[in-house]
Amino acid sequence: MDPSLVDLRGLGDDVRYRIFDYLWERGVRSSDLGIDPTYANKVRNRRVRVSDTLLERMLRMLSVGEFASLVSSSQAVDQALQQVAWEPRSLGEAAIALDQHVRGIEAVIERYPQLSSVAIQRISEVLRRRAGIPIASIAINSEPPSSWTPLPQLPRAIYIPPATMAENPRI
Repeated sequence: MDPSLVDLRGLGDDVRYRIFDYLWERGVRSSDLGIDPTYANKVRNRRVRVSDTLLERMLRMLSVGEFASLVSSSQAVDQALQQVAWEPRSLGEAAIALDQHVRGIEAVIERYPQLSSVAIQRISEVLRRRAGIPIASIAINSEPPSSWTPLPQLPRAIYIPPATMAENPRI
C-alpha cells in the first residue's frame, strides 16, 4: 500500500502496534524493516513507539485490504458487511443502494479524514476493474470547480479520405 495515502501522524499507537504485530506474525523481521533487532524487540514489548519512518516501511508491505482490516475493529467490519450483504433486484433498488453507500463513505471520511485517500484508491480500482474505465480517465482534484481553468478551444479535426488526398495534394 502507498503510505502517502494515509496521514501517518493521525494513526494512534494501538494501530501502529497492531500493524507491527501483524507483520511480525507473518514472518517479517527487523532486517526486512530496516531496523535494529534491539529496536524491534522494544517495539514488540511496547517500550518504544513505532516511529513514522517505521510505520511508512510497514505500510508498504500491506495491501489496502489488510490495512483496512487492521485499522478497524473486527466487530465494525462484521457489522458493515451485514449492512451491505443484500443485492438490489432492480435499477431503482440499485440507485438507492448506491446512494446509501455514498452516504456511508461520506460519514466515514468525515469522521476519519485520513481514510479519504484509501477510499479514493479503492473506488478507483473498482471502477477500473468493473466498469472498464481506463486509469487515465479517473482524476481526483481537491480544488473546487470554480478554481479550475477551462481547456482552450481546439480546432475541430476533419477526416479527409486518402483518395481525396491523392486527387488534391494541396489539402
